[in-house]
Order: sequence, then C-alpha cells, then structure tokens
Amino acid sequence: MRISGLSFSLAVLLLSPSASVAQVDSSSPNYRELGLTLEAETGSILQDLKITKIETRGATTKQTSMKARYRQAYSYEDTAFRIKKSLIDFTLTDADGTVYDSKSQKGPEAEILQMIIGGFGEITYLADDSLSPQRIEDWDNLKAKSKAILVKAAEISAEPSSSIKVEAIADQLFGKLTPEQAAELFLKVDKQIALPHMMGLELNKPLRAESQIQSPLGGPPLEALEVIILTHWDEAKQTARLSYDYSPTPESFTKFITEFVPTFLKNAGAPDTTIAEFNALLKQGKASELFANNTHCEYEMDITTGLVRHGKCTETVSMSIAGENAKNIQIREFSEKIKS
Repeated sequence: MRISGLSFSLAVLLLSPSASVAQVDSSSPNYRELGLTLEAETGSILQDLKITKIETRGATTKQTSMKARYRQAYSYEDTAFRIKKSLIDFTLTDADGTVYDSKSQKGPEAEILQMIIGGFGEITYLADDSLSPQRIEDWDNLKAKSKAILVKAAEISAEPSSSIKVEAIADQLFGKLTPEQAAELFLKVDKQIALPHMMGLELNKPLRAESQIQSPLGGPPLEALEVIILTHWDEAKQTARLSYDYSPTPESFTKFITEFVPTFLKNAGAPDTTIAEFNALLKQGKASELFANNTHCEYEMDITTGLVRHGKCTETVSMSIAGENAKNIQIREFSEKIKS
C-alpha cells in the first residue's frame, strides 16, 4: 500500500498549527519524494532502538542506556494509522553498571529506568500518514501505570514520605495532559523516527520552519528554528540521506539571555556578585557557554519503503549559571524495517 495524497510539509509533520514553514518547489528538477510504501493496510514494522543518557551535575557524571526491539503492528483505519507498539526484547544498563534484560527479575528500579529512557512494554496510539504519533489510546490507563511505577520506586527509598511526594509530582506531571499532549511526551522518539517519512524536499536546499522550544529556566518559550536538508539521493542503491537541526533562533536566544535571565536571577535572590559575573560573561561574548538546547539528527533512508535504515539523534540541554552546572545529553540510534 503506497500512501497517496502526500502532505510534504514539515509543518504538518512536526510543528504546531501556528508555526510557519518555507515552501518546497515540487517542479524543481532536484525535488525528491520519500513516499511511505507499506505492503498492506495491516502489517508490522520492526524497530531497533538504542538510547544513551549522559547526565552531568557539577563534577559528577552518570550514564544509563537501553537497547530495545519493538514490533509496531499497524492497521490503516479511515484516515489514520492505529499502531500497537510492543516490546520484544530489551537490555537496560543502570548508572552503576547493573544490567537488566527481558530474562531478569525486573524490580521497580528497572521499571522506572525503562520508563524514563522511553521503553514502555506496550502502548497503542493513533498516527498520521507519516506514522507520526498523534494521540495515545487509553491514556488514563497508561497514566495510572506511569504513576504507579514512580510511586513503587519511591517506596524503596529511605525516606518514608517520598512516595507521597512522588505521587503529587506524578499528578502534576501527568494529571492534566490530554491524549495528544501525552503522545508528545511519551512518544517523542517515535515522532523523531517518523520525521523523514512522507517528506518532499529539494536536494541540498534547506527547508526551514519556525516553532517554539521550552526554555531551561521556565518563563516564556523561545522561538526556535528547525532545518531539514536532503543531502544525498542514490537511485541505484535506493538510499537517501537527510540531516535535521533544531535550536533557538539567535534573536530569541539573545533576548532570553539579556532580558529574561537577569530578571530571573534577581527574583531568585542571586547575590550581586553572581549577577555581575553573569553580565561579565555576556560582555565577553560567552552566552553560548551559559545555555544550550539543541538537537541534531542524521538519517539514512530506504527509498523503496520510505523507512529509516539508520538514524542518530543527539539532544543536548545544558545550563551553567550561579555556580550550578548541569548538562543532559541523550543519544538515540534507531532503524526500522517491514516485518516479513
């Protein structure tokens, strides 16, 4: 089944309705389409995923990782895909080197690690024509399960009241999310994998779109720029390559650094010396050393199916301010193929 009536727009695939996107010239001799070709209206896709999380707090760095294989059983219903994603096999490596797999007796520590890294055992969702998740089915059940995992993990901690606190935090995190918002949070990796599906691009011509990105200190979101480029197309080998970048716009970042952060520091009660140190770094042109929030992806695509042969995305969020240094790096590697 080859999906027709393609909407080759980055705005449709990735962005909110208010975002703007540059146009693609489909009449250009360099225009190429990565149409999604599935064998039937029902079937399965095998997805291999490796996620490595590197967290740095001051002088301490810890690393956790997950390798997993999923089966995505899909059915095309009316104008959307219904996908049941099931975990086939996995390996989790904790920060202390402890390894869990599908044969291990999985306690709450492994369950919460699996959830945080992004590995639910089973989840059903509705997706658009590009297979990008749009809404989680039975969100109430998954919400309750997520909350239970967090509370269970807290119960093994040394502090008796920690489970009560975690329950309150879980309600705050998940309680008001709609099924659509939950898809953005819990299926972020699947959205990233589906990003190049159904894409129409001009070879070596960047497609730019404007959206928003949440700031690391709260407050108003930053204006962001998303850029995707088709860098390679080989009919003989049936291979295409794309790159994708996502980061705040220079103007929005400058405004955030020079207007919001000083006010934030003052309201937070930061010492005058800290504010002076911050302003000195700005004058030295070192704003980029204070904050970072960006994502870079590389995709190798199968032209025949429109699926990802191999992809790698590196997401970096860092903050260095008022003596606090924190950096989170998440590296996601993935591939997908039709299950025969």
